[in-house]
Amino acid sequence: MNRNNEYLFTSKRELINIVVYYSVLLLIAMSWTERTLIQPSIVFRLLFLIFFAVPLFIYRYMYVPVLAIFAIIRLFSVSPYGYLPSDLRFYFYLTLLIFFIDIIPSIFKANKGNFLGGSNKGLIAFLIVIMISNAVNLNFDYSFLFLLGSAIMLKRFVKSKTSISMLEIAFIVVTFCLSIYSFIFSDDFTVKQVVNKDVIQRAFWTDPNYLGSIIAIGIIVSFFYFMNRTIDKMVIRILFLTVAIMGFIVLGLLASRGAFLAAIVPTFYILYKKINSIKNFAFVVLFVVVAVTALSSSGYFDGLIMRIASGDTTGSDRTIIWELSLNKFFQSDMPMILLGGGTNNANILVGKAVGLAIYSPHNNFLAVLYDYGIIGMSVFLYIFFIWITKNLNNILLISLVLYFGLVCFTLVPLMYYPYCYLLVLFEGYVSYEDQRKLHWRQSENLRKTI
Repeated sequence: MNRNNEYLFTSKRELINIVVYYSVLLLIAMSWTERTLIQPSIVFRLLFLIFFAVPLFIYRYMYVPVLAIFAIIRLFSVSPYGYLPSDLRFYFYLTLLIFFIDIIPSIFKANKGNFLGGSNKGLIAFLIVIMISNAVNLNFDYSFLFLLGSAIMLKRFVKSKTSISMLEIAFIVVTFCLSIYSFIFSDDFTVKQVVNKDVIQRAFWTDPNYLGSIIAIGIIVSFFYFMNRTIDKMVIRILFLTVAIMGFIVLGLLASRGAFLAAIVPTFYILYKKINSIKNFAFVVLFVVVAVTALSSSGYFDGLIMRIASGDTTGSDRTIIWELSLNKFFQSDMPMILLGGGTNNANILVGKAVGLAIYSPHNNFLAVLYDYGIIGMSVFLYIFFIWITKNLNNILLISLVLYFGLVCFTLVPLMYYPYCYLLVLFEGYVSYEDQRKLHWRQSENLRKTI
């Protein structure tokens, strides 16, 4: 089997060896928990970088899940520095290098136009709109181009059902590892906050909303696996449920309403779709009993419950921000309305609307509108349309799109590089479904011919 073209492991033993190898590297990476601005020795960092990157050039079918785990944990680590860089440009240029090495064989074959591995046209169109908007506005902020460009290139390595499953498991690993960080270091990062004249405690080392939203992805995948992978041994399924419960407890520690909502709504959607037998009903009862017990008897959810019960139903007066910024945007000239002001123009526009230098729109749909105009917003919505319509029967995909839509409605996740791996997962679902339908049509045509 040609691993470079199929991106499948050649044997189970090879896969196990790679998993063990990177598990050891992950333990080493997570062991650096210095919370000050101290970095590991440059010698150790260079050695770690070599041991991390070199195997990925050989076993490229593992590139996306491995990079997703290490990059997300590094960028959300309790330590400002670590063995891997925190600069997203490192991950972009590493991806660019491996991508070009990988397409070299394709140059000499007939499928020269398939360099991007079948990424949907909406994502590529969105990239083009961003480049045009930035060029028109002389905007030289490339952060979003790095994110979107990385997602398009990484899609080349996610073609099969196996590669999709490995990326799903990568998000489970991320949730597990970040949950471990949360349990160990919660006391070190406890911050007091006043809610309705009461003081609550929130434990986090970075923005709790984005941290919680990343953790929510693994919660959803873990719970879906628990409910649906009935062929797995019970101990494995219990591990999936354990990760989901750990993640929910961490969301309680973070007291992030948006992240909790983005996790709980898809979870109930999965329950709704899968309660069709006595066994699944028993699992649902177990989950509900554990969740209710945790909410009522532990202190983990006190801050979250108080924030939910507060009078600010939209969170930080988001509706006021949205109204003021929308009025400001539609007072702009026509080129601005059509193409926006370029990357991160949203923060400037919202800042002017609320009387500050810069301020977040707290809404990714509005951020896209302000940055890339009505054209960019239309393409962005079209991408959601493609994800959903191509996978109407994929419960996990619909659950994750539902999650992503909720997060985009209250936060701006696409300003954070780690979310590019979620885009890759969505693109992988679309590509796999297209391939499956193509093979089915070919089989039908062959059957009719015979």
